[in-house]
Amino acid sequence: MKTTQTSKRLLPVLVIGLIIPAAALAEENNRGKSPRMKPQHRAKILEELDIDGDGEVSQEEKKVAKKARREERRAKMLEKYDADGDGELSIDEKIKLREDMRATSEKRKEMREKMMEKFDADGDGKLSASERKAAREYRKNNKGEKKSPIGPPVN
Repeated sequence: MKTTQTSKRLLPVLVIGLIIPAAALAEENNRGKSPRMKPQHRAKILEELDIDGDGEVSQEEKKVAKKARREERRAKMLEKYDADGDGELSIDEKIKLREDMRATSEKRKEMREKMMEKFDADGDGKLSASERKAAREYRKNNKGEKKSPIGPPVN
């Protein structure tokens, strides 16, 4: 009986002991490589972000890219919401920005709920890999249409 209890306690430790090194090795082998990313997309990103041309994106290059994206978003926000053109958002302009952000957030929430209703074929409240694939395929095939990207349920 004592051996069984000891085995039950050691099994999770052994499993974790095997999983962590395997995950670390997989991460090391795939560093900077998304399994979903197509090679041509990876090449485009590398071309855009690899400032020094060494074939890899360093932490410094990531920081530069992040700062550029932040500045680009700020410029777009000012272009859209800075009604008086002074380069800063007034209280009223910030209120409008927040209202629009809330509306966008609500639309996304509704869209997620519709996705679940239409594509969660097994009704478990989550989209499985095959259910997500069906949803992506539907959106891909109906991209140019003006209707909602939510289609018929998966069978």
